[in-house]
Amino acid sequence: WLWLTTGTLKKETESLILAAQEQAIRTNTIKAKIEKSSDDAKCRLCKEANETVDHILSCCKKIVQTDYKLRHNSVAQMIHWNLFKNYNIKTATNWWEHKPEKVTENQMVKILWDFRMQTDKVLTHNTPDIMLVERNKVTAGAIKRSKKKLQNIRT
Repeated sequence: WLWLTTGTLKKETESLILAAQEQAIRTNTIKAKIEKSSDDAKCRLCKEANETVDHILSCCKKIVQTDYKLRHNSVAQMIHWNLFKNYNIKTATNWWEHKPEKVTENQMVKILWDFRMQTDKVLTHNTPDIMLVERNKVTAGAIKRSKKKLQNIRT
């Protein structure tokens, strides 16, 4: 919530972010089912599913390969940059300037970016975003960031 106290956002932007967080954006579903001002609740982009905040943010087929992929890669890039900082690997000053390479290593660690893994068993998702191999601990870890549809999250 620090971004709310720093005053760096316009009030319009701040209110839009808060409305989106509360899923209170005026989507076609709200117009059709709550306001009764429209008959069509379908998404304006894909015309398939009901247009909800959740649909727009996580599963509209028209933007799955563009906006979602860009958002996904930006988060993975930030994690990759933080790993570089953590393991003292020279990198850009800011995470958004960081350009991940397929393989980077030093005496402590090997970090693989978007690298297909060969396994004994067939895996449908065998390309983690980041693979981390710590040399001195003989451990490895895979990071696969996935988008979650809000209605599928259970608490």
